[in-house]
Amino acid sequence: MVCACMFISNQEANALKKIFSWIVVLPIAIIVVLFSVSNRDSFGFTLWPLPFVVELPVFIVVLLSALLGVIWGGLVAWLSAGKSRRQARINARQLESEQRENKRLSSRITALEMERDQLQGQLQSLQKTGQITTGKNKTSLPATVDAA
Repeated sequence: MVCACMFISNQEANALKKIFSWIVVLPIAIIVVLFSVSNRDSFGFTLWPLPFVVELPVFIVVLLSALLGVIWGGLVAWLSAGKSRRQARINARQLESEQRENKRLSSRITALEMERDQLQGQLQSLQKTGQITTGKNKTSLPATVDAA
């Protein structure tokens, strides 16, 4: 299945996001306004041991309660995801460390391969000049060449 988002630019995607956000926000705003207009009755808010009574419209009490619920839910979700965020930070640091180690080892391998190639070239040049002879299992120097 081909996603339509593959065929649109970032600017078009941002425009679509704005349109969809308005499609969601506008009905919610209309519902909130209608609820507020139809629930203007007064509500007495008291805290029992205190002698104060606060008179508020019902819609303010309901909307503030909903707002506090959204904030509380967001806070609980954020706190409960703390372990996951911590583990993600640990994994990111470990990945970074492993990538540095991989880079260091790759450069070490490259240096060792270059050194090997140089030594093989030296060995071949010594064999061509007859300064060194090689057998199946051992390399020997002629008696005239000082091994030390």
